[in-house]
Amino acid sequence: SSETEDSRAIQFTLDELRAAVEIAHDNFRHVAAHCHALRGIHQAVEAGVDSIEHGTFADHEALGKMAAAGTVLVPTVCAGELLFRDEHAVATMPDHLLQRMRAFHDLHVETLRRAHELGVTLAMGTDAGTPGNHHGSNAWECVFMRDLVGLTPIDSIRTATTNAARLLRQPDLGHLGVGAHADVIAVDEHPFDDISALTRVSAVVKAGAVVRS
Repeated sequence: SSETEDSRAIQFTLDELRAAVEIAHDNFRHVAAHCHALRGIHQAVEAGVDSIEHGTFADHEALGKMAAAGTVLVPTVCAGELLFRDEHAVATMPDHLLQRMRAFHDLHVETLRRAHELGVTLAMGTDAGTPGNHHGSNAWECVFMRDLVGLTPIDSIRTATTNAARLLRQPDLGHLGVGAHADVIAVDEHPFDDISALTRVSAVVKAGAVVRS
């Protein structure tokens, strides 16, 4: 369980991971690896997974391997950052878990900064549903990519659009253009000037139909 797991531990051997990736890719499936542990990250990248979720304890070597292999990192900064901003979540979480989350979160942010500097592709993921991290708050991930990790506003937006679409092999998603899937949001302020504008959505178009205006 999350209360007792050791972040240094792994669950699969390299041969098992390679077999899973081979079968998935033969069936045109994406392989995402939930990895905090350094050894797990190294083995997942070597096995050929498409993305690493979290990547908390990745070192310089592991991040370099990811950049070279094109392995995408899905950070999920929201899982920690929104937790600490939710008074109820903080008040109701056991102290030992809260302390662990704080320690892991600071390290995680440093890892993400190094990943960005080394040219690792980042794609948005939020871990929505964890304490304090509510569905519908997804756009904060883009804000944190700018504020905490150092991405420019446009690169932060690309983590949620073009980068995510490419990762999932969905070429009709993640961009505005003829033939693209018409899922679009509108905001009143320009997000290049203030990326937090993405958290104040004024209109939503889903599959070509206006669902909020």
